[in-house]
Amino acid sequence: VGSSGAMSETLGLAIGLPLGVGSVVAGLVLYRCWRRRQREFAYQRVNHELDAEEEIFKAQLDGADDIDQLFEYAGTDSVDVDFDDNDLAEIEMLDSYRKALQGGAAESSEPGTDTEDPPQP
Repeated sequence: VGSSGAMSETLGLAIGLPLGVGSVVAGLVLYRCWRRRQREFAYQRVNHELDAEEEIFKAQLDGADDIDQLFEYAGTDSVDVDFDDNDLAEIEMLDSYRKALQGGAAESSEPGTDTEDPPQP
């Protein structure tokens, strides 16, 4: 009966010791995983409000449509534009050059016509 008790004691140690060590290791692994998850999800709240510089930039972007309004001239005489003689001469020269280009384009599109160079300013 004596050897049977020693054998059961050895068998108990052979099973209990690895089971105990395994339990402690498994507990440590679970604890580490739990702490890692706590660290991953511990974040600070993000501020979604714009600071002063960003507000100015956003206002500039929103005001970009004002440029389109500059070109929507309704033909009213509320805007006084004064051209001097040099400005009027340049406008007339550009207008005649534009007409010559348009006329040259229309002539070149007709078959059998010779094309001429537009007048040089």
